[in-house]
Amino acid sequence: TFAKNMPISSITQVLLRLSALNWFVTGLVQLASTIFSFRGDSFSPIQLAAPVIILLAGIVCWTLAPFLSRHFTKGADSAVSLEGVTLASLYSTAFVGLGLWFALANVAQVFNWIHFYVSYSSQVQGMTDTGPGSFYSLSQAALTFAAGVILVATAQTWARKLTKKCEH
Repeated sequence: TFAKNMPISSITQVLLRLSALNWFVTGLVQLASTIFSFRGDSFSPIQLAAPVIILLAGIVCWTLAPFLSRHFTKGADSAVSLEGVTLASLYSTAFVGLGLWFALANVAQVFNWIHFYVSYSSQVQGMTDTGPGSFYSLSQAALTFAAGVILVATAQTWARKLTKKCEH
Protein backbone atom coordinates (compact mmCIF):
# COMPACT_ATOMS: atom_id res chain seq x y z
CA THR A 1 0.00 0.00 0.00
CA PHE A 2 1.18 3.50 -0.74
CA ALA A 3 1.90 5.90 2.05
CA LYS A 4 -1.53 7.58 1.68
CA ASN A 5 -0.33 9.65 -1.31
CA MET A 6 0.81 8.76 -4.82
CA PRO A 7 2.78 11.13 -7.02
CA ILE A 8 1.04 12.18 -10.22
CA SER A 9 4.09 10.87 -12.11
CA SER A 10 3.21 7.31 -11.00
CA ILE A 11 -0.36 7.68 -12.26
CA THR A 12 0.96 9.24 -15.48
CA GLN A 13 3.29 6.26 -15.93
CA VAL A 14 0.36 3.85 -15.64
CA LEU A 15 -1.61 5.85 -18.22
CA LEU A 16 1.37 6.00 -20.60
CA ARG A 17 1.79 2.26 -20.30
CA LEU A 18 -1.91 1.75 -21.05
CA SER A 19 -1.49 3.81 -24.22
CA ALA A 20 1.65 1.85 -25.07
CA LEU A 21 -0.18 -1.43 -24.55
CA ASN A 22 -3.01 -0.20 -26.76
CA TRP A 23 -0.54 0.70 -29.53
CA PHE A 24 1.34 -2.58 -29.11
CA VAL A 25 -1.80 -4.74 -29.30
CA THR A 26 -3.22 -2.66 -32.17
CA GLY A 27 0.04 -2.96 -34.13
CA LEU A 28 0.34 -6.68 -33.40
CA VAL A 29 -3.27 -7.33 -34.43
CA GLN A 30 -2.93 -5.27 -37.62
CA LEU A 31 0.34 -7.00 -38.47
CA ALA A 32 -1.19 -10.45 -37.97
CA SER A 33 -4.32 -9.51 -39.91
CA THR A 34 -2.26 -8.10 -42.77
CA ILE A 35 -0.05 -11.19 -42.94
CA PHE A 36 -3.05 -13.56 -42.83
CA SER A 37 -4.85 -11.69 -45.62
CA PHE A 38 -1.89 -11.58 -48.05
CA ARG A 39 -2.05 -13.41 -51.30
CA GLY A 40 1.22 -14.54 -52.84
CA ASP A 41 0.90 -12.35 -55.94
CA SER A 42 -0.17 -9.18 -54.11
CA PHE A 43 2.42 -9.06 -51.31
CA SER A 44 4.25 -5.79 -50.81
CA PRO A 45 6.50 -5.13 -47.80
CA ILE A 46 5.15 -1.56 -47.65
CA GLN A 47 1.85 -3.02 -46.44
CA LEU A 48 3.61 -4.02 -43.22
CA ALA A 49 4.94 -0.50 -42.54
CA ALA A 50 1.99 0.96 -40.62
CA PRO A 51 1.44 -2.04 -38.32
CA VAL A 52 5.17 -2.30 -37.59
CA ILE A 53 5.42 1.43 -36.80
CA ILE A 54 2.43 1.24 -34.44
CA LEU A 55 3.89 -1.86 -32.77
CA LEU A 56 7.29 -0.19 -32.33
CA ALA A 57 5.66 2.99 -31.01
CA GLY A 58 4.00 0.88 -28.32
CA ILE A 59 7.31 -0.72 -27.35
CA VAL A 60 9.10 2.65 -27.23
CA CYS A 61 6.32 4.30 -25.21
CA TRP A 62 6.30 1.38 -22.73
CA THR A 63 10.07 1.56 -22.32
CA LEU A 64 10.18 5.34 -21.95
CA ALA A 65 7.09 5.63 -19.71
CA PRO A 66 9.04 6.14 -16.46
CA PHE A 67 11.20 8.88 -18.01
CA LEU A 68 8.28 10.53 -19.83
CA SER A 69 6.05 10.51 -16.75
CA ARG A 70 8.74 12.28 -14.71
CA HIS A 71 9.32 14.74 -17.55
CA PHE A 72 5.61 15.49 -18.06
CA THR A 73 4.99 16.12 -14.37
CA LYS A 74 8.22 17.99 -13.66
CA GLY A 75 7.48 20.92 -11.37
CA ALA A 76 3.90 19.76 -10.81
CA ASP A 77 4.38 16.28 -9.40
CA SER A 78 2.11 16.73 -6.42
CA ALA A 79 0.70 13.78 -4.55
CA VAL A 80 -2.81 12.44 -4.91
CA SER A 81 -4.45 10.78 -1.94
CA LEU A 82 -4.98 7.12 -2.69
CA GLU A 83 -5.20 5.66 0.78
CA GLY A 84 -5.46 1.89 0.61
CA VAL A 85 -4.67 1.68 -3.12
CA THR A 86 -1.62 -0.29 -4.17
CA LEU A 87 0.35 0.06 -7.37
CA ALA A 88 -0.65 -3.52 -8.19
CA SER A 89 -4.36 -2.71 -7.80
CA LEU A 90 -3.94 0.42 -9.94
CA TYR A 91 -2.23 -1.57 -12.72
CA SER A 92 -4.74 -4.40 -12.40
CA THR A 93 -7.68 -2.00 -12.70
CA ALA A 94 -6.10 -0.31 -15.69
CA PHE A 95 -5.41 -3.64 -17.47
CA VAL A 96 -8.93 -4.92 -16.81
CA GLY A 97 -10.34 -1.64 -18.13
CA LEU A 98 -8.25 -1.78 -21.31
CA GLY A 99 -9.02 -5.47 -21.80
CA LEU A 100 -12.74 -4.86 -21.44
CA TRP A 101 -12.48 -1.98 -23.89
CA PHE A 102 -10.76 -4.22 -26.47
CA ALA A 103 -13.20 -7.09 -25.95
CA LEU A 104 -16.43 -5.10 -25.79
CA ALA A 105 -15.50 -2.83 -28.70
CA ASN A 106 -15.01 -5.87 -30.94
CA VAL A 107 -17.48 -8.51 -29.75
CA ALA A 108 -20.32 -7.25 -31.95
CA GLN A 109 -18.08 -7.18 -35.02
CA VAL A 110 -16.87 -10.73 -34.33
CA PHE A 111 -20.42 -12.03 -34.00
CA ASN A 112 -21.46 -10.08 -37.10
CA TRP A 113 -18.68 -11.68 -39.17
CA ILE A 114 -19.40 -15.15 -37.81
CA HIS A 115 -23.06 -14.68 -38.73
CA PHE A 116 -22.07 -13.44 -42.19
CA TYR A 117 -19.82 -16.43 -42.88
CA VAL A 118 -22.35 -18.95 -41.56
CA SER A 119 -25.21 -17.36 -43.53
CA TYR A 120 -23.22 -16.84 -46.71
CA SER A 121 -21.59 -20.27 -46.71
CA SER A 122 -24.95 -21.99 -46.29
CA GLN A 123 -26.30 -20.12 -49.34
CA VAL A 124 -23.30 -20.71 -51.58
CA GLN A 125 -21.90 -24.24 -51.53
CA GLY A 126 -18.15 -24.38 -51.67
CA MET A 127 -17.61 -20.79 -50.62
CA THR A 128 -13.86 -20.41 -50.34
CA ASP A 129 -13.20 -16.72 -50.87
CA THR A 130 -14.95 -13.54 -49.84
CA GLY A 131 -11.95 -11.34 -50.55
CA PRO A 132 -8.95 -10.22 -48.53
CA GLY A 133 -10.77 -7.17 -47.13
CA SER A 134 -13.43 -9.20 -45.39
CA PHE A 135 -10.92 -11.64 -43.90
CA TYR A 136 -8.78 -8.72 -42.76
CA SER A 137 -11.77 -7.15 -40.98
CA LEU A 138 -12.74 -10.44 -39.36
CA SER A 139 -9.24 -11.30 -38.21
CA GLN A 140 -8.59 -7.81 -36.85
CA ALA A 141 -11.79 -7.82 -34.80
CA ALA A 142 -11.28 -11.41 -33.61
CA LEU A 143 -7.65 -10.89 -32.61
CA THR A 144 -8.41 -7.63 -30.77
CA PHE A 145 -11.33 -9.31 -28.99
CA ALA A 146 -9.07 -12.22 -28.00
CA ALA A 147 -6.35 -9.82 -26.80
CA GLY A 148 -8.94 -8.08 -24.62
CA VAL A 149 -10.14 -11.33 -23.08
CA ILE A 150 -6.54 -12.42 -22.42
CA LEU A 151 -5.69 -9.05 -20.88
CA VAL A 152 -8.66 -9.23 -18.51
CA ALA A 153 -7.76 -12.80 -17.54
CA THR A 154 -4.09 -11.99 -16.90
CA ALA A 155 -4.42 -8.46 -15.47
CA GLN A 156 -3.44 -9.37 -11.92
CA THR A 157 -0.44 -11.40 -13.05
CA TRP A 158 0.89 -8.51 -15.15
CA ALA A 159 0.16 -6.04 -12.35
CA ARG A 160 2.17 -8.13 -9.86
CA LYS A 161 5.10 -8.46 -12.28
CA LEU A 162 5.16 -4.72 -13.00
CA THR A 163 4.86 -3.85 -9.33
CA LYS A 164 7.83 -6.09 -8.45
CA LYS A 165 9.83 -4.49 -11.25
CA CYS A 166 8.97 -0.97 -10.03
CA GLU A 167 10.00 -1.83 -6.45
CA HIS A 168 13.55 -2.71 -7.52
